[in-house]
Amino acid sequence: MKKLAIFDIDNTVISVDSLILFVKAVIRRSFVNRLLFIPLCFTALLKLCRIISIETMKNCWLVLLSGISEPDLEEFCRQYITDTIVPTVKPGVAEEIIRLRDDGYTIVFATASFECYAQYIAQLFGADIFVGTRLTCDGKRYRVSGKNCKCGEKIVRILEHINKEEIDIANSVSFSDSRSDLPFLQISGTFNLVDKYKWQTLQEIHHER
Repeated sequence: MKKLAIFDIDNTVISVDSLILFVKAVIRRSFVNRLLFIPLCFTALLKLCRIISIETMKNCWLVLLSGISEPDLEEFCRQYITDTIVPTVKPGVAEEIIRLRDDGYTIVFATASFECYAQYIAQLFGADIFVGTRLTCDGKRYRVSGKNCKCGEKIVRILEHINKEEIDIANSVSFSDSRSDLPFLQISGTFNLVDKYKWQTLQEIHHER
């Protein structure tokens, strides 16, 4: 049986929303006309009003990556993590992950952010399992592949890597800044709600037995 230590990324391991910063970084690189930013903000409003799905909104925003080859995107994402995201890692997170790993936990990172860049955050901490929102490319356009990796979809994706019967649920733990990640309790005995800006537990929520 494996004990899992499950971490959300945005506002949990790091103190920022990496997707917003990613969009800003792409615009600064001037891959596309910056005037596109205005209608793209409108799609965010439509999502907020629940008129369109999160997948539709993200597909609209992915027009910003049009024309970027997959190797160039990979290099851009690596640099983005190094330059922009590493400085936002919350003090204390790395030490906690090391402690949990030394205690025999399997480290899991699960995020709604795009795998194309979030994978490098997971690699930074040596995560054993990583899941995020997948992208596909037809040679011209990047699009979301499948569902946005949020809420219960995170559990579905994690269980693609490990059978539920293999998990020591009672002794597994999870961490997130948002109650939208309470589905983590399906495979962890304790859910830790953490502060958005620092590595501090605000509340422990336990699996109902």
